[in-house]
Amino acid sequence: MARRGKNTNVPGFQQRRKKNKQTVRGRITNDTRLTGHSYCNTTSTDATGLDSFMCLLSAGEQPNPFGEARFGFVVSSSIRRVASSYQEYKYLPGTKFHWEPRVGVTTPGNYWIGYIDNPELILAFMEAVSTTDRANIVRSIDTMRIYPMWQSASCAITSSRRNMYNINATLSLNPDTIPTPSRIAELERSVQGAFIFLVEGAPPNTIVSQPYLTEVLSLKGLTGLPIDLT
Repeated sequence: MARRGKNTNVPGFQQRRKKNKQTVRGRITNDTRLTGHSYCNTTSTDATGLDSFMCLLSAGEQPNPFGEARFGFVVSSSIRRVASSYQEYKYLPGTKFHWEPRVGVTTPGNYWIGYIDNPELILAFMEAVSTTDRANIVRSIDTMRIYPMWQSASCAITSSRRNMYNINATLSLNPDTIPTPSRIAELERSVQGAFIFLVEGAPPNTIVSQPYLTEVLSLKGLTGLPIDLT
């Protein structure tokens, strides 16, 4: 009798997956390591079949459904609520951006995902007003990886440029209010990096994926916890 096993020919989005919950794992101490998941906006193409956004790795930045989605792509996160009560952080190996498709295997188009940690490049992406401008930046980065629309994939962080970063729960995302040198300095000390992606050639005005983050954090300097944390 043949042994039944996992069908590796079935696309990732059709395979049975364990549901990721937002429960934060780890001990809440002055110097600790926590693991959790943060959920992102669904990705929706525009009238030309494009979509391009950035998900900042800034542990203190809180989800903001009313902000610029191209900057703060996270919309729901318990681990970031906890992290906002610390003074310093660093994302550790195991931190990943996950792309979960919401389309069928015959869907045309591709998506690009990658990780960047250069403050100047992060700021350039922030200041790119249109989807086309952001798409051009993505295409210019040689470490980006390309997948068909129906395939699931993950992208991990690379080595960190600093030992620790400042927790900044009020990270400025408006390029019109702060001079460029000051913004770069803020990104240098408060943002470890960013995951960026591009969808192209996909059906117009269509939800194509549900991304989420696995965040593994080293945290130092506990100052208190939000009383309404759930």
